[in-house]
Amino acid sequence: MNSRPVKGPSLIFGEGNFSAFGGCNSGSGKFQRNDSEIRFFEVVVSTKACEPKEILLIESEFFKSIHEVHSFEWFYEKDQLDLRGEKTLLSFKKRLDYIDHKR
Repeated sequence: MNSRPVKGPSLIFGEGNFSAFGGCNSGSGKFQRNDSEIRFFEVVVSTKACEPKEILLIESEFFKSIHEVHSFEWFYEKDQLDLRGEKTLLSFKKRLDYIDHKR
């Protein structure tokens, strides 16, 4: 995504499923992981409305990139997840303020 940090897009993984937030709209779907390979499928974006338009463009790129991902790498020292296709498509930092209430 244009190699600049963007606030907003995020992913939360469950057991075989995920939820995503693009900055204005949310989405969800399923994923399969095997070693360093990962595939996202059945991705559904809840709505497609947002202001300002710049955020909608970032979201469109974000949700499009999810479909192109085929591998990942976790950098423990940086708490960073990189999702890759032919190149690094998405990069996420672990949110320290997220609390998993299911545990």
